[in-house]
Amino acid sequence: PGQAAWLYGSLLPILEIVVGIMLMIGVWMTLTGIIAILILTSIIAFFGVFPNRYFFFNKDLILLAASISLLYTGAGAASLDNLKR
Repeated sequence: PGQAAWLYGSLLPILEIVVGIMLMIGVWMTLTGIIAILILTSIIAFFGVFPNRYFFFNKDLILLAASISLLYTGAGAASLDNLKR
């Protein structure tokens, strides 16, 4: 488990940057949404639903909801996914 945690902790920042760039350009939106959901679910599982007792709001839950809605709505009009069609 220690080596898996080290690997996950090492790859997570790189994966977050890659997913963010893919979201900004609008490439492979379904795959990007699934990866974002997996990342945010693991963050929420680690830190909890309400990680800070002083704030009632968790930004990771809002980002998770946005990633789930991305799967249903798909890429926007200005994305590279729609320019390929």
